[in-house]
Amino acid sequence: MQGFDVQCACDALKISEAIYLKIVARAIEQTSLDLVALKQAYESSDLQSLQAISHRLKGDYANLRADLLSQIARHLNDLSRGDYRPEQAGVLIHEFEEAFQQFKVFIEKK
Repeated sequence: MQGFDVQCACDALKISEAIYLKIVARAIEQTSLDLVALKQAYESSDLQSLQAISHRLKGDYANLRADLLSQIARHLNDLSRGDYRPEQAGVLIHEFEEAFQQFKVFIEKK
């Protein structure tokens, strides 16, 4: 994934690559479930769930040093708490899903 460095993330977190990859594997499993719930929240205009899920994703990926995923989730979280625009939320969810799939493929190759 462009702009993402596993070793840099490991160094920042002071953990081995093996431990990092185990943590990321769990995050990927959870995110797959979260994406389903995020889409359902979006489709039903459930802003409370949209905010809660995007907030969790923002924090999870910030902790993993996956900045792009964290930033997209942060934008979605901010949008769900403020001037909500459904079309922009849909774009952000799509961007997050695409970046997540790229991240997942990148990690699977490790």
